Amino acid sequence: MPRALGGLGLAVAVVAVGAVTLGCRKQPNKPHATPAPSASASALPAPVASGLAIPADVVAKVVNASGRPPYAGPTASVHGVVRSVGDAAPEDPEAIRQIPAECDLAREAYSKIFRTGPNRELADALVTVTGYDAYVPERVAAVPVEARGCFWGSRTFAITFGQRLEVASKDRRPYVPDLIGGKLPAQIIAMPGGAPSAIYPNQPGRYVLIDSMRIFAMAEVYVLKYPTHVVTGLDGRYEITGIPPGKDLKLTAFSPQTGEVLEKTITLVGGQTLEMDFELPFSLQKHAENRAKAGPAAASASPKR
Repeated sequence: MPRALGGLGLAVAVVAVGAVTLGCRKQPNKPHATPAPSASASALPAPVASGLAIPADVVAKVVNASGRPPYAGPTASVHGVVRSVGDAAPEDPEAIRQIPAECDLAREAYSKIFRTGPNRELADALVTVTGYDAYVPERVAAVPVEARGCFWGSRTFAITFGQRLEVASKDRRPYVPDLIGGKLPAQIIAMPGGAPSAIYPNQPGRYVLIDSMRIFAMAEVYVLKYPTHVVTGLDGRYEITGIPPGKDLKLTAFSPQTGEVLEKTITLVGGQTLEMDFELPFSLQKHAENRAKAGPAAASASPKR
């Protein structure tokens, strides 16, 4: 993991049984934004994401270890565009060979080492804001994963610990989601037209989401301790809202597909909307050197982290 993303806490997951069960597996920040004082709030547990498969107090100990009430003061936001600079994304012949012709969206998504838009906008980049001294609860319980064309819809997902992934088939194919790095009590299938299958990571960490029927379909999954994060689409755009203001906040853009990371120190005041663009460099020579160091077993996998 790049040093600028150290301390995010990257780890293991549990999958809740969805609509179809195949069988059981026997497996076992420096600014001083002050929270609004409230006697009643301090006497009760601060809220965390709902609909959990694990106890809410377990989640609270991770995302709100100091037991603070939710931050209720003025907030700020930051937005911008992440672009790739330097060498263009090379094709990945090994990935293309693995993907059937009928998996049109997968062939488009994985045909190159990373995805870019028409003006080098960088897709699938994780952008985060950290360093504020406040507890900000997650506002929604689930993040959708819409599978179609043998593709998850993104090559990167980020959720807050306590949220779940909801995997749904949006075409005529069944999908069998699996989390590499997690312990799965049962296998699940997302059926065409069926209800989403829920995946509950049981601690913060880094995972890889695969389709057990199509192992080329891979997506990085980051389970973080805070909600101020977003993943870019093909337009490269990001927007993070609800940020407690302060000095020396860290705004970070990271491409899991290339391993490149860029961190900026920013200051935010209440009510402010800051525009900040990123340019993440990519070098074919550096990429080739990293693949060579990783060895033959990793040559067809994602770039070394």
